[in-house]
Amino acid sequence: MNSPHSFSRRTFLKGSLAAVISAGIGSSLTLDKTPFRPAAAETSEQVFQSACPRNCYDSCSILSTVKDGVLKYVEGNPANTYTHGRLCAKGFSYTRSVYSPDRIKYPMRQVGRGSGK
Repeated sequence: MNSPHSFSRRTFLKGSLAAVISAGIGSSLTLDKTPFRPAAAETSEQVFQSACPRNCYDSCSILSTVKDGVLKYVEGNPANTYTHGRLCAKGFSYTRSVYSPDRIKYPMRQVGRGSGK
C-alpha cells in the first residue's frame, strides 16, 4: 500500500502549507524601496506612524492623528504595500478604546477569593 511514490492526505497538506508559506515570503520581499517620510505636521496637529499592536498577520501600518495631545483618529497608511491603507474594525476602534470610561487603567486586586470585589 505504501510505495515510495504514494500521495497521501498528509503529503498533500504538507506540500500545500509549504507553497502558502513560500508565496507569503515571496510577496513580502517585494516591498517598495522608497523610505517612509514623516507626515506633514500642522500647527497643533501631528500625525504619527506606527504599527497595529494586534496579533494578526497583516501588521497594519497606522497613521495616528493627535491634536493638542488627544488622539483624534487613526487611519491606514496608504504607503503600506500589503494593506494599501486599509484597516480592520479592530484598528479603527483604537480611538474609542483609548478614552473609554470602562478601560482598566491600573492593576486590580480581588479582595477575598471569589467575592467579586
